[in-house]
Amino acid sequence: MKFEEKYNYRGWLNCIRLSNNKIELIATTDVGPRIIRFGSIGAQNMFREFEEELGKKGGRDYRLYGGTRFWHGPEASPRCYFPDNNSVSYSWNGKELT
Repeated sequence: MKFEEKYNYRGWLNCIRLSNNKIELIATTDVGPRIIRFGSIGAQNMFREFEEELGKKGGRDYRLYGGTRFWHGPEASPRCYFPDNNSVSYSWNGKELT
């Protein structure tokens, strides 16, 4: 498994990319936590992306960046719809991304 930091994806400069020879997963750290891409390398993203929101960060409004966001369960408003527009910290131990 290849781990890349500071990966530039669609305007976010600090993404994390995990990949092997066939698939890749890209998580944003400029906003989130959110997995913005998953799919075969060079192929279509399995997640929807909203072009007008890609690369944006900050602000108070909830944005539909795309990808998949980490949710609390059970789903409840307003907790589940709080904007995830700020940067997040992470750690990688060679096996787990937290």
